[in-house]
Amino acid sequence: MNLLLLGVGRWGKNHLRVLKNLKNINLYVCDKSEEVRSYLEEISYKGPFSKNFKDFINEVEAVDIVTSADTHYELANIFLDEGKHIFIEKPICLKSSEAFLLAEKARRNGLILQVGHIFRFHPLIPYIKKLLPEIGKLLYIKAYFKGFKRPRTDTGVTMTDSIHFIDLINFVTSEIPSKVSGFTFDNLKRGMDDISISILIYSNFSALVESGYFQPRTKREITFCGERGQIIADFRLNKIFFRKASLRKENNSWVAEIEEEREIKGEEFEPLKRELEDFISCIKNSKSPICSGYDGAIAVKIVEKIYESSKKGKIVEIGG
Repeated sequence: MNLLLLGVGRWGKNHLRVLKNLKNINLYVCDKSEEVRSYLEEISYKGPFSKNFKDFINEVEAVDIVTSADTHYELANIFLDEGKHIFIEKPICLKSSEAFLLAEKARRNGLILQVGHIFRFHPLIPYIKKLLPEIGKLLYIKAYFKGFKRPRTDTGVTMTDSIHFIDLINFVTSEIPSKVSGFTFDNLKRGMDDISISILIYSNFSALVESGYFQPRTKREITFCGERGQIIADFRLNKIFFRKASLRKENNSWVAEIEEEREIKGEEFEPLKRELEDFISCIKNSKSPICSGYDGAIAVKIVEKIYESSKKGKIVEIGG
């Protein structure tokens, strides 16, 4: 399969590393930066390279878009019109209305449009799904995606970081929130948020998702609290702490009772490799991706509603 990697920035370098080692892939690379050419020489990439993607548009069957989020809609539209299958990093684009248009165009044209919500492919996800029934009725979810790092320049922290766990919660629970309450802050005065606290209300449970650029310790963690136990998933350590526990009433007071505690170590594999392999498999076998264009569009819509809530200072309905 001939595949074009479009964008070799910080995260695009990881895509390049994975793609150039996949079997049966003829890789083409495009980036506007002249510095990328030197980087490709350093890593001994000897395949086709251009600063203009139009040089390769008739050569490839699929494209992997790893450019800034504000370019996603325009680029994806071009490649869908050319009949190319697309893997596009999250967010699919910055407006949900445009994201749904892309998803619908891909469906009409019979093309794969997969969005790079990488946590769906993390080794801990099968364990979380297996353990969720054991903790009974889900009551509350708490998620942190924080750490001291360089802020992205194309969009705010809710759209680039909180969206990871917003999508993941939708995925593992098979639900979409009905309303949200958002609090976003622009401490650096860049015109985009750098701290974000979001409360999502689902049918029978609530979720809190927090992200930001100021916390000294990097944290990628999500906790599921149910009537009969808790699941704490630490994605950096690739570990789950599972506890079977419940609150029960004894006479006129409540007792916290712990029945079982254990740690679970996830398998050792790279989520990005699994994600890109899934994209290629979807093309070859005409199957639906684990994270579709519609999934990506829904996540963007929820983020939009969080921003709306923060601006208006009130709870906002997600709507249809």
